[in-house]
This record gives sequence, structure tokens and C-alpha cells, in this order.
Amino acid sequence: MKPIEAEKQVSLGPARAFQLAMSGIMYRFFRSGITVAILCLAVAFLVHTLVYGLLAHSSEYSAFQEVARQRELGGQISRLTSPDSATRIIEEFARETTGRMSEYREWGDLSQGDFQTATATARRVMDVRAHFEDLPDDSRAILVGDADVLTLLRRFRDERQYELFAERVEQLAVSYPLEGREEFQRLVDAEWPVLVEIVERVRSGQAEAIASVSENYPDLSARDLLVAQPDGFVAALRDAGFATDEMDFESLAEFAARDAARERLESTLLESDVQLALIRHLDIAPEDLTLPLVFGWLRSRAGDAESLSDLMSRTGVELPPETLTGLAEFYTRSERLQEVVGTSPPASEAGLFSLEGRLRWLILLAFFVCIVGVANAMLMSVTERFNEIATMKCLGAMDGFVMMMFVFEAAIQGLIGGVIGVFLGTLLALLRGLAEYGALVAFSSELLTQMFLAAILALAAGMVLATAAAVGPSLVAARLAPMEAMRVE
Repeated sequence: MKPIEAEKQVSLGPARAFQLAMSGIMYRFFRSGITVAILCLAVAFLVHTLVYGLLAHSSEYSAFQEVARQRELGGQISRLTSPDSATRIIEEFARETTGRMSEYREWGDLSQGDFQTATATARRVMDVRAHFEDLPDDSRAILVGDADVLTLLRRFRDERQYELFAERVEQLAVSYPLEGREEFQRLVDAEWPVLVEIVERVRSGQAEAIASVSENYPDLSARDLLVAQPDGFVAALRDAGFATDEMDFESLAEFAARDAARERLESTLLESDVQLALIRHLDIAPEDLTLPLVFGWLRSRAGDAESLSDLMSRTGVELPPETLTGLAEFYTRSERLQEVVGTSPPASEAGLFSLEGRLRWLILLAFFVCIVGVANAMLMSVTERFNEIATMKCLGAMDGFVMMMFVFEAAIQGLIGGVIGVFLGTLLALLRGLAEYGALVAFSSELLTQMFLAAILALAAGMVLATAAAVGPSLVAARLAPMEAMRVE
């Protein structure tokens, strides 16, 4: 009788577990699809939140920088017309802005000691302002009202005003600015008058510098000088003490020309003939004729820019149609920039986890629900496959192999759901960003890198989530006794 020969047992390693997991997914396609859909929604929510947050911050910060640049250009033009305000000079001293410091030292004829005194006192003044701003609203209203820090320090030079302030500080039980009452008193009595004298010297020197430049070009305003930039203009500014190295004369010329065109347009709209023609054309009441309305009309109907240009030329004002269209686009964009920026500037940087506390809790709640859903789906999958598990264990499958098979099945579902969720969430975030910010959406290489990292993070989170949710059901399947499983109907 021929002896029975045992064949080599089939290897039940990770490759075989992966193969059986894929077969299980395909065989139970509908149930697997439900699990994939749960994971897809969770990952899509996470990706949408992260990507939209990054996109919104990038757009808002870009808008803030553009607005700040326009304000800076306007400020540079105004500095050629009138001296800097005392508040601005003190703020610049506190920051020790490089270009401004060279100008102030020359205009005020400041020695090294004067300069050090001005910067140190200016920083203390800014500390006082920050102290008052940090007070509760009711305490701040009682102590300082709507007055700024410069007004307050001038007011506190009056002994009666200072004593009244001291009484209110004691009544409200709030702290004095700086290190206490003595330091604040020293600032008011000794340091502040010296700083005021230095600031006035700087302002007087700047006024003389402006006058010296104007004497060279008596027939041109500062704005006209920046537009024309005649020979010797930059040298005249430099000789007057202006820090020309920090001035972008090309941008200044463009800004000044646009501002001059806007002013000419505004003055033309006051002409009765032009007003009457526009009111008839737009079919509006006379009081509704405003510059924003004209800009909106020019943007919506670019062909009318030529008719408006012809109408203006009859009053002696020459503005080409392309200039009018450019003005309308620029000032409409400026209004939109102001809306996006709002009242508080955005942070200069925003990471993947710079989310509001409410959103963080919402994401955690969504992932908790997802874990419960995946665990429930995997447990149902284990329950209906008891006979299959018992058969595999009778054929030699070990507990580790059974558990590996179910974990692989969950990981594959997590990968599929994660990929779909990343695509869906990113698409929705981009569509939402375009709908909310439109042409102000700011893409950059850094933003794209962060968006890619957010997608990878969400995909990894989906796979870890699916795998973690499958651990419990997999242990149940692995510890199942073959004979007990065979008895289950």
C-alpha cells in the first residue's frame, strides 16, 4: 500500500493575505463601497478644511500686502507734500526703520545722544499705548476715552488732569503703564517733553526739505513731479535728505498718474453737461451719480469708456478710454481688497494646523463618527464570514494570518476612500475659494507645497483611521474557534 505523502502546505504570508483581502472586497463590493464612502467623506471633510484654510489665508495675506503697498505709495507721495505727523515719527523711532532714521537724523540735526533718547522714549510711549489698548473696554473708556496716546501724554502734563487719572486708576484697581507710577510719572514729566522737542525739530527739517525741492520746480506739484520725474529730481530729493534708495519711482509714477486721472474724472463729473448726459444714459437720479457707480458701469460695459472719454474731452479733460477702463478695474479691485482684508490684518504665516478651535473639534467629531462607522462595517463583515474563517483555520490559517487579512482589507478600503476623498475635498476647496475670492485667489509655490502636504496628511489619516477601526473586529475574527464558527448559521 502506497504511503500517504503530505504535500507542501500553501504559504500563508502577507502576499496571500493581501490577495484574499482583495478577493473579499470584490466579492462584497456593495458593503465595501459603503465603508469606502464613509472614509471618503471623512477625508474629504479634512482636506476641504485644511486646503480652504490655506487658500483663504494666502488670498487674505496677499490682499493685505497689496493694500499695504498702495498705502505706502500714497504715504510716500504725501511725505513730499507735508511733514510726517508726530504720531508717525514716534512710531518710526520706536521701530528704528532704516530709511526713516537716516532722514530724521539729518532733518532734526540729531546727535547720537538725541537719537538714542528719541528711540528709547518712543518705545516707552508705544508700550504705554499697548497698555491702554489691552485694558478692558469699560476701564479704557473711563481712563482715556477716545484719546490717543499723544493726546493723553500732553493732557497729563497738567497736574490736575494727572491727579484725576491717578484717582481713577486706584478706583478701577488697574496697573499703571510701564513699571509703575514712578516710571510713568518720569515719562510724562521728563522724557516726553524731550521727545516732543526732537519730533518738532524733525518736522521743521522735513518742511524745509519739502520747500527746497519745491523751489527747484515751482510750477509742479509733488504728484506731477513723480509722474514727470524731470532731470535732477531724484538728486534734488537726495540733497534734501530724502532716502531715495528706498523709493520705487516707477511704482510711484504709476500710482501718481492714476491718482491724478481719478481726480480729473471726479472734477469732470461735477460738470453739469457731463452729469446730465450720464444721468440720462444710466437712467438714475442725480443724487445716485457717484464715482463707484461710474466705475461699475465702465467695467460692465467697456465700450462706453470711449463715449465717456469723448464727453470729457468736450470739457477740456483728456482721458483715453483705456485709462478710464484701467481706473475702473483698479478702484473696483481696491474696494474688493478692502473687503477681504477687513479691519484686522491676517497673520504672516499659517500652518496646516492653524485652525479655529471649533473646526478642530468638528474634525475630531467627524473622525470619531467615521471610526464607529468603519468598525461597524468591518464587524458585520466578520460576522457574516464566520464559516469562511472557520474553514480557513481548519486548513491551517493561523490567528495572525486571519487578522492580517482583515487589516489589509480595511487598509485597501482606506486607501481607495482616501484618494477619492482627497480629490473631492481639494476640488470643493478650490471651487469655494474661487467663488469667495475670485480674481484675488493667490497661488504660490509655498501654498501648493502646503496643499500637497495637507492632501498627503489627510490620505494617511484615512488609512490609519480605517486600519485602527478594523483592529477590534480583526481580533474577534482571529480568536474565533473553528468548531464554534462552524455552528453559526
